[in-house]
Amino acid sequence: LKSGDNQPVTGLADQLALSGVLTPDHQVVDVKSGMRARAAAPASGTPGLSTLKEDSAHPGTYTGTLTAGTTAGKYALTLNLNHAPLLTTNVTLTDTMADISQSTLTADKNTVTASDGSDPANVVHFTVTLKDKAGKPVSREAGRLKLATTTSGVDTARLKFSDLREDGTQQGVYTGTLSSTLAVKALPVVLMVNGKNSGKTTTVTVTPDAVSADPALTVTKDNALADGTDRNTLAITVADRYGNPVGNTVVGLTVTPADHTSIAPQVTADAAGKATVSLTSKLPGDKTVTATVTGSGNHRDQTVTFRADPSVTVKHLNIADGAGTTVTERPVGVTDDSKFHLEATVLDGQGNAVAGMPVSWTLDQSACADTSTTAKLDKTQTDTDAKGVATATLTSAGKHVTCDRLTITAAVPGTAAMAGHVKYIAEAKSAMVTKNTVTSPYTDYLADGKAHADYRARVTDQYSNPVKGISVAWSGGKTAVFTTTGPVTTDDKGDATNSLTSTAVLQDVAPVATVNSALKGSTTATADRKVNFVANAGTATLSGITVKDDAG
Repeated sequence: LKSGDNQPVTGLADQLALSGVLTPDHQVVDVKSGMRARAAAPASGTPGLSTLKEDSAHPGTYTGTLTAGTTAGKYALTLNLNHAPLLTTNVTLTDTMADISQSTLTADKNTVTASDGSDPANVVHFTVTLKDKAGKPVSREAGRLKLATTTSGVDTARLKFSDLREDGTQQGVYTGTLSSTLAVKALPVVLMVNGKNSGKTTTVTVTPDAVSADPALTVTKDNALADGTDRNTLAITVADRYGNPVGNTVVGLTVTPADHTSIAPQVTADAAGKATVSLTSKLPGDKTVTATVTGSGNHRDQTVTFRADPSVTVKHLNIADGAGTTVTERPVGVTDDSKFHLEATVLDGQGNAVAGMPVSWTLDQSACADTSTTAKLDKTQTDTDAKGVATATLTSAGKHVTCDRLTITAAVPGTAAMAGHVKYIAEAKSAMVTKNTVTSPYTDYLADGKAHADYRARVTDQYSNPVKGISVAWSGGKTAVFTTTGPVTTDDKGDATNSLTSTAVLQDVAPVATVNSALKGSTTATADRKVNFVANAGTATLSGITVKDDAG
């Protein structure tokens, strides 16, 4: 301080004081701004002023200290004498010693895949180079520097920025990293200086981790009718292990069981990783849809249910021979004659034929002597044609044993069945006489025209089934007379009976039974033992005496 005559003014230390007002600057204040003091980090966040002391070596000279706070800006410093402003000056508090215009922020790559940071290939390395106005490196600024993004709406908790550290081998060079579990396009990464955006920006894109892409399936419509038209629908969302949508991904689709169930073989997710799929079925029940992401191979299952359409049922069941004539019985065997041709007609509630509908066929042969192999269905399920008709064939099987009652049922799965009954009878075309048995107990019979020897001929087909209604011709009784002179027809057991009487004495009588059939031709069976017709001694009389000499 000097007086008006330019003499030092001394002894005023206790009357002088410094004061100031800080006007913060929200922009980065660097060395180009006319630095007077650098913002440091004292205990207080605001600038600090010491008391003034007179310099004993320089009378009239008073010194004090301004300690910058943490906020940069313009600081209006005032010298007060007895609380009245005496002198004023401005001090600029800077955020950094660097010249931001000469400093840089760069990244070693601009695109990485979402990662938790464990994969070095998907970590971005940033380099910050700080220089002052003279282009010289600015060191020891790591505590003021930070990497961040200023984009709103970004889940910054999933962005992992490291601290910037000064390179130990290069002054003024600071390095840091970024890894992100969040997939984001064109993410601006900025250099923050003392908490402010320096304007130094680079852009990084983080793509989803397609290798871990996994589908999620959600049922949006269930319990559709199993009519081949009504649809169950599912929403598919493809995301990586971090929950990022993986867009434009091809998802393969399968359904189990696949019978009579239709689904697209694949679908492509949209940019948000979303897709919708629907399926139809003509068979009621649970269906498991499997979605597999092409590339990752990850897959997920979801179950939907189709319910039976009660209005779609088998309304008619016709059983016919090969000519289309309705029949209830067929002969056993392996020819077309042994086949039953089955037709089930499926109609909806309005009486319209339903095409492509599955019909299930079942056979109950529990009433048969051979309960497992009397007959066989060629198919257990067939589809209706354009007229709503499903067909199947029932054939004789196994040992081709006859059966009086086989029950055939036809049903649209999940609905009431319609039943029909048929029987397998013996094959008359292969009828043959296999036995001719003497059923009366004696060998000798009186030749009185009354006593009779009884016979039973057994007729079977080639599978040993008794054949009913076959004509058996009798012959070979010598002069003995058959009780029934014409052919005798077999009964339910395949038996034809006859008897022989004689008024003449006969020896070794063995009659023959003969049967003619289309396949076996003429077959015969001779009685299993011979009989005799003998004179009745009890009624014998002397009718005369004849005497002859030795010459006769």
